[in-house]
Amino acid sequence: MPAGNYRNPPIEEALCEFVFANPSQSRMIDLALPGKLQSHEKIKDIYSGAVKTPHVPMFIAGDNGAGFALQPSPLRIQIPNKEGTKVLSLGVSSLSVSSLRPYEGWGKFKPSIEQALSAYYDLTGFLPVVRIGVRYVNRIVIGGPVSDLSLYLSDVKTRNDSLDARLTHFNRRNEYLFDNGMKVVITQATLTPSNPEHTELFLDIDAIWDAAPLTNFDSVISKANELHSLEGKVFEHLINDGARSIFDAE
Repeated sequence: MPAGNYRNPPIEEALCEFVFANPSQSRMIDLALPGKLQSHEKIKDIYSGAVKTPHVPMFIAGDNGAGFALQPSPLRIQIPNKEGTKVLSLGVSSLSVSSLRPYEGWGKFKPSIEQALSAYYDLTGFLPVVRIGVRYVNRIVIGGPVSDLSLYLSDVKTRNDSLDARLTHFNRRNEYLFDNGMKVVITQATLTPSNPEHTELFLDIDAIWDAAPLTNFDSVISKANELHSLEGKVFEHLINDGARSIFDAE
């Protein structure tokens, strides 16, 4: 059962991002585009919140590879809905669509992706898509201390026999490449819980296509749908019945 079909899914954010081929290699966003996009007939009734330009710093490797430097990230412009539960984000040659908690389900999220992408193309003309990412960020909240994390996550080894010690906290990132060219990046960790009596787990699954450019609208949407299906399979592979019982609780 995909995460969105549970009565109490752990999804904090679902995101679909498209990166477009950019022949000009421009490093700037067309600053008129957000306003045009927000007023576009296909999405104007959805994304009517105040436009934001968050600046998130990033670390990059120094010239000699010996250190890191803190630099501003490339400009991104966010267009939310009034409730703040949906967000369009424009970057340099990129468009992303986010659905925040409470997650609406793929049946509603997919049409919102199609509408936003169609409006973007109406304004910019078609550019091949060189990367698609369908990403789900999950926070699993367990109502108490946990002595065995493997009751909730299937691929977590909770004891190191050579050290004769029990796992209590972890943080790891793995990337997998499938024979069909799709990739999945999985990040798992324990979180500092908002309630000290609870246990919280972080599970971030990013399904990616960047093996070849996609050159028409239908192929882009079809690939996004395939990535969503892959993400759902990976999610189910990574959780155990202890987690499922939380997600499907009344």
